[in-house]
Amino acid sequence: MWTIRLLGPPRFRREGKGLLFPFRKAEALACYLAVERRASREVLAELFWGDRNDEAAFRNLRNALYELRKHFSPRLLRTDRQWIVLDLDHDDVDLDLKRLSRWRVLPLEELGALSRPFLEGFVLSGCPSFEEWLERTRSRFRDVCHEALKGRARMEMERKETSAPEALEKVLCLLEMLRGEEPLDEEVTRLLLSCHFLAGRRGKAVEVYRLLRERLQEELGVLPSEETEALYRHLLGGVVGAVARSPSSRTEAVPFFGRVQDLAALEAACAGRPSRPRCLLVCGEAGVGKTLLLSKFLEERRGALVLSGWGASGEGRYALLPWNDLLGELRSSGWFKAREIAAAHRSLLGASFPALRMGSVAAEPVSPARIGAILADAFGRIAARRELFLRLEDVQWFDETSLELLESLLLHLFHRSEGITFVFTARPDPAGRCEALLKALARMGRIELHRIELGSFTRGDMEGFCRAYLPSRRFSEEELEKLFLQTEGLPLFLAALLRRLGEGYSADGGPESLAAVIEGILSGVSEDERALLDALSVFPGRAEWELLRRFAGFAEEALTEMLERLRRMALLVEREEDGRKLFVDFRHFKVKEHLRNALSAGRRRLLHRRMAELLIEDMDRRGWDDFLCSRVLGHCRAADMRLEELELTVRKLRLHIKLHYELFPLLDDAFLRSASTISGGRNRTMEELREVRALLAAMRQEQGDSEKLAELEMAYRILWGGYLLWWGEYDRGERMVRAVSDKVVASEKWHLALEALQHLCYYGIQIEDGEALGCSAETLRKVALRREDAPAEAMALRFLGLAAFFRRDFAAAVPLFESSIALFEDVELAGRTFTLQKTAALNYLGAVEHQCGRFEEAVRIYEECAARCEKEGMLRGGCLFHSNAAHAAYDRGDRTLMARHLQSARGVFEDCLWWRGNAVCFSLTALLAGEEGDEEEALAFLRKADALCIPLRKRQWLALQLWVKGLLKRRARPGGPLESALPESAEEYFLRAGELYRRMGVRYMVERIERALAERRCEEGSP
Repeated sequence: MWTIRLLGPPRFRREGKGLLFPFRKAEALACYLAVERRASREVLAELFWGDRNDEAAFRNLRNALYELRKHFSPRLLRTDRQWIVLDLDHDDVDLDLKRLSRWRVLPLEELGALSRPFLEGFVLSGCPSFEEWLERTRSRFRDVCHEALKGRARMEMERKETSAPEALEKVLCLLEMLRGEEPLDEEVTRLLLSCHFLAGRRGKAVEVYRLLRERLQEELGVLPSEETEALYRHLLGGVVGAVARSPSSRTEAVPFFGRVQDLAALEAACAGRPSRPRCLLVCGEAGVGKTLLLSKFLEERRGALVLSGWGASGEGRYALLPWNDLLGELRSSGWFKAREIAAAHRSLLGASFPALRMGSVAAEPVSPARIGAILADAFGRIAARRELFLRLEDVQWFDETSLELLESLLLHLFHRSEGITFVFTARPDPAGRCEALLKALARMGRIELHRIELGSFTRGDMEGFCRAYLPSRRFSEEELEKLFLQTEGLPLFLAALLRRLGEGYSADGGPESLAAVIEGILSGVSEDERALLDALSVFPGRAEWELLRRFAGFAEEALTEMLERLRRMALLVEREEDGRKLFVDFRHFKVKEHLRNALSAGRRRLLHRRMAELLIEDMDRRGWDDFLCSRVLGHCRAADMRLEELELTVRKLRLHIKLHYELFPLLDDAFLRSASTISGGRNRTMEELREVRALLAAMRQEQGDSEKLAELEMAYRILWGGYLLWWGEYDRGERMVRAVSDKVVASEKWHLALEALQHLCYYGIQIEDGEALGCSAETLRKVALRREDAPAEAMALRFLGLAAFFRRDFAAAVPLFESSIALFEDVELAGRTFTLQKTAALNYLGAVEHQCGRFEEAVRIYEECAARCEKEGMLRGGCLFHSNAAHAAYDRGDRTLMARHLQSARGVFEDCLWWRGNAVCFSLTALLAGEEGDEEEALAFLRKADALCIPLRKRQWLALQLWVKGLLKRRARPGGPLESALPESAEEYFLRAGELYRRMGVRYMVERIERALAERRCEEGSP
């Protein structure tokens, strides 16, 4: 069965599977033939390759036809020396262009879905002839669609059963789509007027007529035709004012008025079944009613699950805050089924989003792309059972990591987007990053993008709003003009002034500016209520009720009464989310902005200081939360709390580096299960380190030397130096850390000494220098004993065991590893468990067996390490353990077991941003790919291994990589990718690998390499 959709973005599906064309012109050729059905080779060559000579043009045409033949059978695609024919007149071909001709009998929803532009969003640059054909064809089908929709609307209006509400709604949807395309078509307007009148919406009818009248006068300088005027007078019996709810029936919110066309556009965008993620973007300045429009639209989507996330001013530098809010709503909705998600993915999500409360063990940093893939699977499962709307507001304030996650989520939903709609709000900004991302994805055909520009009320809109809000009042032109100038057409402030008019006040002598309007609204609040609003204005987003109570300092009963009154005044809104939590926010951002700007500098700093101190208390009590820390830092900056900001940033960076860069950080299981820290990638870490350095320099210049500042500077230098060591910048990193280490040991700052010495030990491990590692590890053990820090002592024992291992003193290494495990088990008697630390020592016991050639036992130990991680839900270390098991299996000659462990290792590291310990995995995966004849993949993995081996200069990794390069070079295809990418001969790679293995004392590999060289000499006939 074939399904071909050319109205809207082009889509070709066969047996339910979408076709992906290898290049754009092949897809364009398929679309052209689907419309024209028959074309000569000369016409097609000129149409698509007119800028080439004849030979090149016909060659490219043959290549494109070759790609089409892969998808279309000879029954559909027929070719000869002259003609190309695509025959779609078959029962098993569902072409939307053919269905359009049956507009009289199609279901209305299906007909509405056919009103999309022909090849919507499709562009083929560099082909002017095709672009001309595309424009002509779009215009032709647009006319056909419009006539079909109008004809069907006329038919429906003539039926008696159309007076039923559901039937009217369907016809209204069709007509609103038509009006959006042809706003000056009076026939459409007359049909729409009649439809609204039948539905009892006289106010809507007034608005439709008024909008037509305004546009005809503005654009054509004419009035509506007598036919339209006569129908309007007949339907409304001379009533011109729009009828809306009476003042006595108003809620505290602004009444929803107008926006009929915008609502219809949203409804039309949601018609039909999407083949790719559907994205609705509502743009407009603050105050035009974007949120109200979305709320009105979404409240009609009965039965749908709506999840919301918000960008907040000032939070664009912090990663993933909006997504944490959204996933908190998902958790409290009851639709998030953790058991449906793989254990590894649960761990990643739990570590990244504390709002999910999954208690998962923190892992190495997860790439936003990988999180997007995991969430796509989770959202897809929900959408299979219930329609899902993801509502993301104020995306202009989203951070880069949140946008990367959004991009990944949209791309991974490409083939499973049914039932999921993204709804965005943003302020108009030509340089807006989110809007630019969405437009780029739409151009690529990866999403359906529907953009709605929402403006303030026009003068005519405002008049209709006034008459709807106060239908009994007669407004003079002077009053209306004054209201428009005062409010700038913003609905909330217009409603506030109308409320005052309804209470008997006069419009004369009223405020002359928007700021004055806001102050007029606020003039009715008490002193305590103003203080509460001031306090709420410093929250970057919405405020949790209990936190607001503690921050503002009011008793619970008093706060409740104030919030109730402010809610009735349409200043605040309350929402119950995240289970039983209640959140408070301003109904209108401009009120919040005005209040915040009206605060004196001193008052603003005082409020931010109080908030920072309160949140720091919460963080100390609840455990580390990166999202909470990000918000505390924002308040510290606003309060000019530089020392607190510096101390908190250093603390955040220290934990960030431990969790994201150290393979086995000295953190107990309870901390790992509760900690959350978000990585913005290596560039973000470097940026934060530089920010700390700049802040230190500024504080030193302003405040001079102090003991606290000096201690923070030493802590920063340890972090910076350790980070450099981690990435292989050994000279700078060692010099920096060693200098600080000597200083803190001499000054007996033991907590800093422990950190500095750990980094020096990691450096010794990376360069595999047993002497240097042993010296640092022994000093670390002494400091740990002095502090009575048993976990640090146990870690030092493992480092001492590794030092002996690098010296090939296995007899000394084994008891040291066993002592480390035993000491950690003693610590567990006090209630603290260190699963990762014990598993790390067990892994090195496996490495001893491996180096000694006892491969069977090595595989068993490595597999036990991997099993422990998987049992505890700890991804950290899993890749290393599976890679080591694959290496031992390779040395044992078991290629099947090696492949299985490599697959498991890749399943772990593909979830992470970077992959310590995976050069072994990359090298062996390259070997497997080369043996299977896939030289491109082999080369790709060799390059990944080089990216780790070369900068870190780790001998074990380098030796294996050289051995694999020799094996691949020996079997490389002449002229293939590997032959040109590997410049040395196989013998040269073997000799260099053998030298490294000889220096490390790995005898079985030295012997293996010598045999390989001897076999090579025999093959070449050398003595």
